[in-house]
Amino acid sequence: MLAKLSIKIPKEYLEQIDKLVESGLYVSRTEAIRNAVYDIIWDEI
Repeated sequence: MLAKLSIKIPKEYLEQIDKLVESGLYVSRTEAIRNAVYDIIWDEI
C-alpha cells in the first residue's frame, strides 16, 4: 500500500532530480524520490 506525502525541498535538489528523470535513469520524480528514500532506509538498518 502506498501513502501520499507532501514535502518541500530546495529548488536545486529538484533540478537535479529532474536531470535524472530527463536522462532516463528514472521515469518520474516520484520514482527517483521513492528510490532515494528506500536507499536511506536500508542503509540505516
